[in-house]
Amino acid sequence: MKPRPRLVHAPALAPALACALACAVLMPPGARAADTLLPLVLDPAASSLTTTLCIQDQCSSDTHPLDGHLVLTLPCDDADSRAGLRDVRFAATARHQVTLDFGFGGRIGAQVENLVIRHAGASVATPFEPWTNSVIVFPMVPTLLAGHVQYQATGLACVVVQLAELPCEDAIDLGTRSTNTISRLETRLTLDGDRATLTGGFRFEEFIQPDEPSLGRIEGTVTFTAHGDLRPHLTLEAANGTRLLRWCRRFDQFTPQQTTALDAPWQPADGTPDDTEDERTLRLPISDTAPTAFYRLIRSTPPASAP
Repeated sequence: MKPRPRLVHAPALAPALACALACAVLMPPGARAADTLLPLVLDPAASSLTTTLCIQDQCSSDTHPLDGHLVLTLPCDDADSRAGLRDVRFAATARHQVTLDFGFGGRIGAQVENLVIRHAGASVATPFEPWTNSVIVFPMVPTLLAGHVQYQATGLACVVVQLAELPCEDAIDLGTRSTNTISRLETRLTLDGDRATLTGGFRFEEFIQPDEPSLGRIEGTVTFTAHGDLRPHLTLEAANGTRLLRWCRRFDQFTPQQTTALDAPWQPADGTPDDTEDERTLRLPISDTAPTAFYRLIRSTPPASAP
């Protein structure tokens, strides 16, 4: 799959940076380049979510495929031994339905619809974790839930629910719940050139009534397989009347282009990039006649074909 060009927009000496196709960072002088991005898309055929409703000692489960994505970052200077988790979003592809039958004690049925698990701090830089023997463990990942749980209780089960000051039939908006935490997100990352596969799984738990944990809980078990391509992350630093483009040197098959407007033709950026041990940089003057510019990285050589 051909990576999309990385695009950044540089208004004339503006303090902020607008971007399209992928966000870039306006870097302060002396900062290191942005890290390699690794967006990964879940394979629903190899990813699943099992939801389990537990009331007292009885549990009932339902399993369906899972959709979504993750975004990892790899440092330019140590891309084969560390990784960070930038974003997570998992979405159920179908309604999950469970039923608990207590015989003469009644029944409790529940349906979980439009369930989404997402990173609660996706916009915040996350620390790099060791990547050893293909295994990366991301600890204490903050998450938020979205979706609705509808439940119905009959017979004596309804009485139990009412004792907790809940109606026998109701809908719970999971989006109103506070942040949850995945204590340990264990993954396995393998690279074949720039093509990546990430597998892993985790569990989460949400009480039906947070102040009445004995009433019952909803558990979730996620297993996933995701695929994606390493992508360069172009950053822009404005200083001393120039613009400095920076990206990881491992993407030396990409070259920068520029344009003054998105509806205008793209042209190769002026100048020859300089290389450091980990980065590739290109310093450009700010033109008086065209002070606003857009920049992107585009592959200059085709990716190697698989054998």
